[in-house]
Amino acid sequence: MKLAVITDSSAFLQAEALRKEDLFVLDIPVNIDGQEYV
Repeated sequence: MKLAVITDSSAFLQAEALRKEDLFVLDIPVNIDGQEYV
């Protein structure tokens, strides 16, 4: 069985964690008053 971890780009992860091959970071835009932030 394979396992992967998916998180969004607002998670404050250390560089070591970001290098893991089974970790995927998604850019999830946030829209506030019509202004989009990624």
